[in-house]
Amino acid sequence: MLNKPALDLSTVSKSEDIYSALSHAVVAVDDVKTSLIAQNIVSEKCAPQSLHLLRLDQLHPIVSGNKLFKLLPYIQLAEHQNATTLVSFGGRFSNHLHALAYLGHCMGLSTVAFVRGYKEQALTPMLEDVLAWGMRVEFIGNTEYKLRHNRGHWQQRLLPFQQVLLIPEGGASFDDEAHDTSLILASYKRRSSELLAQLVFRSLFQVGINKLDVISTAVGSAGFLQLLIDGLGEDAKQQEPLTILAVLALKNAEEVQGKLEGQQLSVNTVLLENAHCGGFAKITKELVELISLVYKDSGILLDPIYNAKQVLAVTQAINKGECQGRSIVMIHSGGLQGVRGLYDKMRSVYGKPLPFNIG
Repeated sequence: MLNKPALDLSTVSKSEDIYSALSHAVVAVDDVKTSLIAQNIVSEKCAPQSLHLLRLDQLHPIVSGNKLFKLLPYIQLAEHQNATTLVSFGGRFSNHLHALAYLGHCMGLSTVAFVRGYKEQALTPMLEDVLAWGMRVEFIGNTEYKLRHNRGHWQQRLLPFQQVLLIPEGGASFDDEAHDTSLILASYKRRSSELLAQLVFRSLFQVGINKLDVISTAVGSAGFLQLLIDGLGEDAKQQEPLTILAVLALKNAEEVQGKLEGQQLSVNTVLLENAHCGGFAKITKELVELISLVYKDSGILLDPIYNAKQVLAVTQAINKGECQGRSIVMIHSGGLQGVRGLYDKMRSVYGKPLPFNIG
């Protein structure tokens, strides 16, 4: 296994610094086939040719997993528009806001968060972090939070701030984005997706993986999935047919399908929608058992919101005999900081001590 590459974001001052660092980065790729068979998570009779976990969570200790690739185009757009204040949305445990606050702190940019919740509630570890990095937090109720995809609604709320760039939740897209801005943003996203694909194949090659049949990722807003499809599309034209398994962490199959229908799919993309465990942040005993078994045998921690659901869905497909003879890579997309707010709930659902601690 490779050591953590840990991009040094503390020294960056512009997007080009991050792009340059990413162009040389590699992440660990763990062989998990033997471990998952030993824990009876994967049936040896149905096991694929190979099964690996690409550790995108190790890209950076704070801006981990997929967040950097989703935020980079907006950092670049902020530079293009001379914006000095980055504003976005999220919940009280948001990985997106956590990464945004840290990037703003490193790059000397002001950050503001509209957070679903109430100021009377106790601060979560995520909120404590972002406040320490200088992010301004404004709490909003559920009714207003439902309007987070409507860019026009927020113009009045943004008046107190100067030189603002409004970033959609999860780095996806606004429903009413200006056409010119949309075109510029699309070019920046294309660059981010190309770097993502290069990182994936560079990391796989580093450990001798030259054949890839299936790659999977957990899906929330589908922003990262869209980047992955675009980035792998060009490489897919040069290789054997590649399938992306998109594991839905929410009950939002119709929404994700709608986003994909507006995108030119150059890679076969299959939505797996039966492992959401009841919806976003819903946790079952089966899911916690899976997290515990994986951790005990490999030391790899999966978050219950995204990555554990991905492993659950992929191993279910394997055990149905759908992946024999295939080379599979699952992307660990990070999100571990959010586990801090779910630790007690996981322990309660599991009914016994967990084999790991969350700082």
